[in-house]
Amino acid sequence: QFVQEGRKWLVFFQDTNGLFFRAVPATLGVSAERGFAMNSVSVPRRAKDAMGAIARLTRSSGSSGESGESLTLNVEYNQLDPLLRCTGYPDGDAADATGFSPFPGNQNCLVMDLVDYLPTLERTSGIIAEFVNPKYADATKTNFKSSTRLECMMQDFPKELPSGTKVGFTMFDIWCTYSPQKNSPQEAEKKFKSGNHPQCAVNGETDLFVANCRTLRMAGVEIESPQKATFNGIEVNLEARIVWSPKWAHSYAAVCGRLKPGGHVKISQRSTLILDGD
Repeated sequence: QFVQEGRKWLVFFQDTNGLFFRAVPATLGVSAERGFAMNSVSVPRRAKDAMGAIARLTRSSGSSGESGESLTLNVEYNQLDPLLRCTGYPDGDAADATGFSPFPGNQNCLVMDLVDYLPTLERTSGIIAEFVNPKYADATKTNFKSSTRLECMMQDFPKELPSGTKVGFTMFDIWCTYSPQKNSPQEAEKKFKSGNHPQCAVNGETDLFVANCRTLRMAGVEIESPQKATFNGIEVNLEARIVWSPKWAHSYAAVCGRLKPGGHVKISQRSTLILDGD
């Protein structure tokens, strides 16, 4: 139906990550320019983070393909460390000089070219190989946190594409595209106290304000500095509550286009501003 309607691209978003939509226009542009059949939205990843990583896997030998054949795809975090240790990375999932993993973090947000997606879907009937990712209660790995289940992951789609098909990723700064909401208030507070991003509803909202205010500051708007605030035991830098719809602006360039050249806009930290339409 989408092809018949003249559509060219299909966008999947899997996590409750509202900031992802800021990345869609640029990711579509990269996909079109590079000819990617599949493009994964990614961000810098902390080593050992419970987040899949984008990597290029190259076949060294074997009967099922020629030496040198490679595949760009997601490697789940519970498989990444042992894979690296047995392929020339003795420290496993470790940070490099940047302080981040050399392997970008996968947001599980995908852009597909329908020219490649549709025939692959028809050939495979949508069946993806099963995967198991057990969730353990603690580092001893002797008790499960929850029931282990079989999963089929869309990020494994490149395995089903014909050899030679272009697959890639587009990486963005974390502040503008990634703040998932996947932890309970209790789990989020534990993560915060351990120095990790809580990845919960508190940050899902306040990180949106941070991204919007930072974007407006880049465009020349004067916004008062944020103030410290605490919600559900999580301390945040609370910015002015500014939101806008895609009708008002869908990119940084569009935000700049909404501001009068030479004008001066000043917004206080306690302000709430909703922008929509013209």
